[in-house]
Amino acid sequence: MIENNRQDVTISMMKRYSQLLRKFMADNAKIATLIEIINHMNLELYSLKRQEDLVRNFKYVLQLVKEAFCKHGEKDILRCCLKAINFCNAESRGELQDFAQNMLKKLEDQLIAKLKAAMREVAVYELQLSRSVPIESLYEDMAIFLQSFRNLDDEVLSSAAIESG
Repeated sequence: MIENNRQDVTISMMKRYSQLLRKFMADNAKIATLIEIINHMNLELYSLKRQEDLVRNFKYVLQLVKEAFCKHGEKDILRCCLKAINFCNAESRGELQDFAQNMLKKLEDQLIAKLKAAMREVAVYELQLSRSVPIESLYEDMAIFLQSFRNLDDEVLSSAAIESG
């Protein structure tokens, strides 16, 4: 019964999902809920159909999820995006799984680059202010951030395990 529902959701969303994401990309109230839909889809159907337009659509959906992650700063939206990309990484197959893995890697690289840029910016401000910013405090904040990022991965993985179990 549940699997039939997942299949029905997937089939009905295969061609229209990206259009919905694009339409409501700027809407903070709706985008997280829309992104969560992918976690209820049977991604194997994308691979089984073997239609090039569906493969392109799947890739476009992942690009839109990444765009939502980069565009929005709200914690719930960020979590939904990470959860969706991790779900695609775990549940898709073949070429689609490779694409999801690459998307996750690109997102991680982007976050690290932004973190490094922010650290350089703090150093520039320190020089401009001619005032020392305690480096220990900066490292402490960065360690807390990185730890919470790891905890978020654990949270996403554990919630994915709970949903699939």
